[in-house]
Amino acid sequence: MNLQTLEAQEAINRIDTVHWTTHMALLSYSRYKDILSNQKIFNVVFPGVAFDNPKITHTIGSQSVLFTTSKREITKEHNYNLFKAWQIVLAIIAMTSILEQHLKILTEKIKNNTPIKSLGIFYRFKDETKIHISEFPDYNQLRHFYEVRNISIHNLGRINSRFKDKTSEHHHKEGAYVFYPQQITEYRDLLKKFFLFIESRLQKR
Repeated sequence: MNLQTLEAQEAINRIDTVHWTTHMALLSYSRYKDILSNQKIFNVVFPGVAFDNPKITHTIGSQSVLFTTSKREITKEHNYNLFKAWQIVLAIIAMTSILEQHLKILTEKIKNNTPIKSLGIFYRFKDETKIHISEFPDYNQLRHFYEVRNISIHNLGRINSRFKDKTSEHHHKEGAYVFYPQQITEYRDLLKKFFLFIESRLQKR
């Protein structure tokens, strides 16, 4: 097994970790919301606790209270949707960081350990390595997620003219981007295929 393969496997493992932890967070919130919304289940899980609107605290040990909320805040649909959206946003940002770091490591290896900046490496990778990532069969979808990450960090998650130009998706209206839970898995699977594509190009060098 050569070094490039080990590096690709490390990147894939990191992507899988983000995917798993994000879905565990979504699953935990969903199940907790179900328990708090159903009085019969609530009474079994929290016997002797008033169902109406109990205070809920997040603690570590017996002393430190890190966060306080209430049943109504947790079960409110707007808050639930906001939580889901932010989990998806953070997953896309984290997986894109792994993508950029992987491309940076590969570029430095190809250039005999010459240090390079990771900023913008996605679009600079071809110039730095002569590997044309635009030949990746799902490049447009990959570029879409990469730019979703950019508007999430730099434009409050809102589609702008730069997003439309970079993705060549001019049919979008400018405004809030809509996030869906399945995008976490779509991006995970897409990145795995992309890492394998890069591996195949490296082996031909």
